[in-house]
Amino acid sequence: MSSGGGAFKGILFKIGTSIGNVEKTKMTAEFNDSVQCYESYREKLGPLVDRLEGAVQQHPDVLKSNNMESPPNENPHELLACSLEIFKTYQAEDRVPALNDFISQRRKLAVCQRDGQLKARKAIRHLRRFFRVEYTEMRTENEKLTKIRDYMDMIKHDVKTAKNTEQIEKSALLYEEAVENFNHQAKRVIDLLDKLPSIQKSHMDEIVEFFEVMKKNNADLGQRINVYSHCKSVA
Repeated sequence: MSSGGGAFKGILFKIGTSIGNVEKTKMTAEFNDSVQCYESYREKLGPLVDRLEGAVQQHPDVLKSNNMESPPNENPHELLACSLEIFKTYQAEDRVPALNDFISQRRKLAVCQRDGQLKARKAIRHLRRFFRVEYTEMRTENEKLTKIRDYMDMIKHDVKTAKNTEQIEKSALLYEEAVENFNHQAKRVIDLLDKLPSIQKSHMDEIVEFFEVMKKNNADLGQRINVYSHCKSVA
């Protein structure tokens, strides 16, 4: 889902229903739609990133550490190689060379697979950081906007309920400052919301790169296995 720009237009849409004795300023429908679009994108992006990561790393503990590559000696091929090393000690001498070949091949496949995992992680680095960088920034700034708006509405209420000229003038100055702060913060939030289309394009580019990395790595893994099989058949 893409978001459009221009959410700042008519941001002070109207005064809505009162909360207590304070009338609440409503944001435009366009602004609210932009926020909802951003939230919806974040919600749908989470499962996609999880599944992209899961396509190259199936161990949940590795993913919990914010990595995609297996730790040293913990790649499945390396673990299999270790088990074969133990198994080898129970076999006759004439069977050891074949097992050594299996072990060597597993370790080479682990190196190749880890290289692919590292490149896959790099390919979607902006996708993965979206939640803690762009989205977190937008949400934080929008929460600030809500607080500033509430304060502005409170000051406006004070202007309306002032009992004398001195109170009116004091509250009016505070209200003018509050409106300026509100407009400044609203523009800040809208600038962040308007970046969503370019963020989405960047994410699409990364997904394309991710699958190119996977394609190449799978081909490299397959070639290593084919070379090994050919060598064994010749032998």
